[in-house]
Amino acid sequence: MIYIDTSVALAHLLAEDRQPPGSLWEETLFSSRLLEYEIWTPLHARGLAEACGEAVLEVDFRDATAPGTVEGSISGFILEGQAKDWSVALETAAIGTHGTIFLGGVNTAFTRWTIGGVEAEPVATWRGQFHEADLDSTPSVATGRFDAAHGDTARISGAFGTVRQ
Repeated sequence: MIYIDTSVALAHLLAEDRQPPGSLWEETLFSSRLLEYEIWTPLHARGLAEACGEAVLEVDFRDATAPGTVEGSISGFILEGQAKDWSVALETAAIGTHGTIFLGGVNTAFTRWTIGGVEAEPVATWRGQFHEADLDSTPSVATGRFDAAHGDTARISGAFGTVRQ
């Protein structure tokens, strides 16, 4: 297990020049429960946290003989206090060792951004990590990041966190 702090998470989210290697996100990671709140302040200061939405993931853990899958969506976007008719579909991704959520082959982990009922082609991807497994090894938290594009007119990048319901 590797502990990540605010500076590591922000470097990743903001695609800073100096950040840990991409392989870090394939490891088992844990952090303080305060990480979410520690990230919001610098994001707001840069005007990057003006949009929010609701992330929902559906997970099939399968069994030990086959890797599981996860898919979901982000909807209910609010931008600068105004509701937006946007949704981002998080297409099926594989669950890897240590709870990583990643591209599991060809045509996986794509995002589809829908604006005003018009769905764009899937040209970007998403990834994530499960955290805080309970006694039966079922994780109770998932975090991740996504990128999406709507043709040549709009791009969005974001991060999400979910808890098991």
